[in-house]
Amino acid sequence: MLELNDVSLQVGSGADETMLLSDVSATLPQGHFVAVLGPSGCGKSTLLKVIAGLREHTMGRVKWDGRDLAEEGDLDPSEIGYVPQFSIAYERLTVWENLQAALRLRVAGLSREEGIARLDTILDLIKGAQQAA
Repeated sequence: MLELNDVSLQVGSGADETMLLSDVSATLPQGHFVAVLGPSGCGKSTLLKVIAGLREHTMGRVKWDGRDLAEEGDLDPSEIGYVPQFSIAYERLTVWENLQAALRLRVAGLSREEGIARLDTILDLIKGAQQAA
């Protein structure tokens, strides 16, 4: 079961402070499909990023099966699927960090060493393709 208890996300401070999410609460039973609906800019994608662990909430609790994700770690890749609306490349991350984030979302159970080895292989394949072109 996914539980959201008064989840808020604030960015900036002082005069530049903006609340992207404010006191979102919901209880979603495991195995159910849920649609998040609302007008453009209301925080749907931001909420999903908080649930997926891609953004850290500033207040409230996100729990999965009774486990507080802020205290006990993010969801395991096998526990969640996240498909962003647009590109999965994040401008503020390096190429390595973008690939690492994508790998964590798509491949469950890799150790840190296995993940690094996979990323090295992917980057080598990309380099080889560029040199062949």
